[in-house]
Amino acid sequence: MTYFNRRKFLQGLATSSFLLASGERAFAAATHTMPPAIATPDFNPDIELELNAVIGEIRALPCNATRIWRYTCRVLRANAGAIHAAIRKISNKKIIYAINTGGQDHRWFGNDYFRRLGVKIVATESAAKDMQNRSFEQVERIKPLLGEKFTGTELVYPDITFALRMTLPVKGISIELIYTGGAHTPGDLLVWLPQSSVVFTGDTVFTERMLGIQPDSAGRWIKSLEYLRDSLKPRVVVPGHGKVTDMNQALRDSYDYLVFLRSAVTKRLADGAFDPVEASQNLDQSRFSYLQNYEDLGLRSRNALAVAEEVFKLPQK
Repeated sequence: MTYFNRRKFLQGLATSSFLLASGERAFAAATHTMPPAIATPDFNPDIELELNAVIGEIRALPCNATRIWRYTCRVLRANAGAIHAAIRKISNKKIIYAINTGGQDHRWFGNDYFRRLGVKIVATESAAKDMQNRSFEQVERIKPLLGEKFTGTELVYPDITFALRMTLPVKGISIELIYTGGAHTPGDLLVWLPQSSVVFTGDTVFTERMLGIQPDSAGRWIKSLEYLRDSLKPRVVVPGHGKVTDMNQALRDSYDYLVFLRSAVTKRLADGAFDPVEASQNLDQSRFSYLQNYEDLGLRSRNALAVAEEVFKLPQK
């Protein structure tokens, strides 16, 4: 059985890497024996500027629980030290890897701190390229939000990159990094623990909140979710935004929304809509009104337009 006991233990600006600690059966820190327990996804979803870190435990191997950390949202070098201090309250094991699950600012702006500790930063080749291409844009966007808190943050790119798949050399547990073509950003990856059937999705999965669709991302995002559904078939999904969940909710809140928009704008274009703007205007998205941020009309409109523009550029059948 899979055990989760999630609690928010750090408020503030956090790095959004996965941190892996050295040692047998270690994913982020120490392991210890624990009786079976039912999954209890009880931590709050992270909203764009709700800055937090969460800790939990996963029964990755029989009779052993593995502590994990998932850090999300905005990152500052200074606050990465607070994360490190929190880890040290639980384990003194050396941190050996930090995985950037994508190229968005909150997935890699804490790299500098961990690089100074000798931690190896890992990402896909596509994510590293995305970081380099958009770093100036990301810094200019985040500085007004954070002000002086951004001081001291230095941009550090990954040490290790891979094209499609990589297995981390951690003794006693298989940790596979899988690139499926990108999702929310071009370099998004999946962190797959096959022994426990747990996947950390980064921004490939949003739950409980409406996702934000960037230009030319819907098609690759849908394909990545289909790979997750058809090939990995995980029992437990740790999304980039939202509570620990299963594939049913992951698909309902992310995949179904993407497919709905693609189908709706495709039909409108086939019925004679002049351009992407006309194809995307006033779409009834109320089926997804249960999601946080649904009330943001601008977000819904931008999502529909982004998908319509992508479909409009496809060759006509």
